[in-house]
Amino acid sequence: MSEIPGQSESQPLPGPSLLEALIPVSILVVLLAISVWLYGLDSSGGAIQVSLFTAATVAALMAARRGISFDNLRIAVVEGISTGLSAIFILLAVGALLGAWNMGGTIATIIYYGLDLLKPSYFYFAVCVICAVTGLVTGSSWTTAGTLGVAFIGIGQILGVNPAITAGAAISGAYMGDKMCPLSETTVLVPSITGATVSAHIRAMIWTVVPSFGLAALLFLLLSWRADVSSTGIDTSEAKASLEAVFNIGPLTLAPIALLIALSVLKFPPFVAI
Repeated sequence: MSEIPGQSESQPLPGPSLLEALIPVSILVVLLAISVWLYGLDSSGGAIQVSLFTAATVAALMAARRGISFDNLRIAVVEGISTGLSAIFILLAVGALLGAWNMGGTIATIIYYGLDLLKPSYFYFAVCVICAVTGLVTGSSWTTAGTLGVAFIGIGQILGVNPAITAGAAISGAYMGDKMCPLSETTVLVPSITGATVSAHIRAMIWTVVPSFGLAALLFLLLSWRADVSSTGIDTSEAKASLEAVFNIGPLTLAPIALLIALSVLKFPPFVAI
């Protein structure tokens, strides 16, 4: 931690007040809101980045005003970025995993067998629960949503259910499992910054994550009961035949899923397992 010039190392610089800490955060929130309001989806093309750098500049000026040197500020920025690199590596690995599973027929096989197991009467609820369990085992919401989530959306389109609700169910379950898994990079990231233990962090999240997930699962169950598939559903045998014509459907193509789950249970690091 930086010291005020002239002070000894035993007298660290006091932390900012709550008001000072809220200033750059408030500026960032306001600028992001304005960017999205003005440009919509196109805001990611530059407006959001300008907002981020503007808020960072304000925070740097406030730090300089409190006597923090440029070298110490630079070190803090590098350390802050390094804490998020593991999550970035996982994101890159997930992209390769999705491509491999898609080209190898793993996702197609999930869709093929899922057509026989998942019915519209409980489809959204089942998607939410299955993704939650998978996220809890693998410790990666991105992997769960990008693999099983994509497969479930394909199944839902064939069954005639709403693809947007299906995606919401998959993401809800994937993030719940990710938050509760001690192997998750995001779950480990917060304790590494705050100094708390991973188990204590998970116990603290139970009070908010579990009730919210329970309400979401109940909502998806009710939506499943109310799903109207009479006008949009198609013959699943045609879809299964189309999948068989392109991919070699069978248990062997599910081996990558079994391997990922096995490595996660054996507590391999998520990046290595993916």
